[in-house]
Amino acid sequence: MVVDGKVQVEGEDLLRLPTGQWVHFDVVAGLGSRATGTWDLTITLPNAPPRRFRELECRSKEWKRLDWLGFSSTASDKRVFYLDNMEIIPELSETQE
Repeated sequence: MVVDGKVQVEGEDLLRLPTGQWVHFDVVAGLGSRATGTWDLTITLPNAPPRRFRELECRSKEWKRLDWLGFSSTASDKRVFYLDNMEIIPELSETQE
């Protein structure tokens, strides 16, 4: 979640995002038999090394499937955000390899 320009996870501020610049987010989470109840986030700001946040807790320890993905805003005034080059890449499970 982004609140007042800061990336937050479960109420904790991770870092401030620059305004008007592209930022790269990489999210990795095990699903199915590989689900651990945690996920990893890497954020790369322009001209900066990647910042890694490992083993962030999922809101539900029972989460094992990605059925829906959405982006929305709760702003009460006019806002804009852009998405580009989005990929969802499943890794093969050990039984599929």
